[in-house]
Amino acid sequence: MLLTKCLAEGDISVQQLKKFYSAVRQFYIAAAQYMWKNLPLNDDVLRNAQFVNWNKRRSTTFAEASFFVERYSNILNLSVREIELLHDEFVDYQLMNESDLPDDVRQAATVQLDDDGNAVSFRMDIIWGYLGNLKVNDYPRYKTLSKLAKLILVLPHSNAEEERAFSIIRKNKTCFRGNLDINRTLSAIMTIKKNSSTPCFQYQPSNEVVKSSKKVTWEFNKAHKK
Repeated sequence: MLLTKCLAEGDISVQQLKKFYSAVRQFYIAAAQYMWKNLPLNDDVLRNAQFVNWNKRRSTTFAEASFFVERYSNILNLSVREIELLHDEFVDYQLMNESDLPDDVRQAATVQLDDDGNAVSFRMDIIWGYLGNLKVNDYPRYKTLSKLAKLILVLPHSNAEEERAFSIIRKNKTCFRGNLDINRTLSAIMTIKKNSSTPCFQYQPSNEVVKSSKKVTWEFNKAHKK
C-alpha cells in the first residue's frame, strides 16, 4: 500500500518499483535455497516415518518400519517372529478403509479441512491412540506396530521445548533471585509451570493444597530458623 501510494504521488518511479519487487523475489529465492541446503529434508528418520501418517499408509512400504526396528533395536528388541507379526500388522494397517476410522476419532483428530470441508490433516497421536486400543478376539490388533508408531511420534522434531524451558528458567532465576536451588526451589517452580496450562493469576488452589503448603512452609521456616 505504501509503494502504491508513493508511486501514485510520484515519489518513486515504475523502474524503482520493479527493482524493489525484484529484490524481494531474490531474497525469497536465496532464503529458500538456504533452507533447502541446510534443513534435513532428506533425513532418513523423516523419510521413513511417513507410514505413521494415516493418509499415506498405502503409499509406504514395510522397509520404512524395518528402518526403525533396526535403528531402535535396543528399545524394541524384536525377535524374528515378532518382526514377522509386525509385517502382518503393517499389511493389515495398509488395507484399512477410511470407514474403519470412526467418525468421533476422525473428528477429534482433524486439524485441517480443504475447501470442500473434507479432512486433509490429522493428529496422528489421536489416531494411533485409537489403533493401539483395537482388539481382535481380545488380542491387540496392532500390538507391535502401534508401539513402533508411538515411539516415532515422541521423537522431538525440534529443540523448541528445550528453548521454552530455558526461557522459563531465565524468567525465574534472575540476578535478583540468583540463589534459587536448582534441585529444589527452581526445580519445583519448573515442574509446576511445565505441567500447568492455566495462567498463574487464574489458578485456584484447593483446600488440600493450601493446607499442605502451610505445613511445608512451617517445616521449612523451622528448619532454617536461626
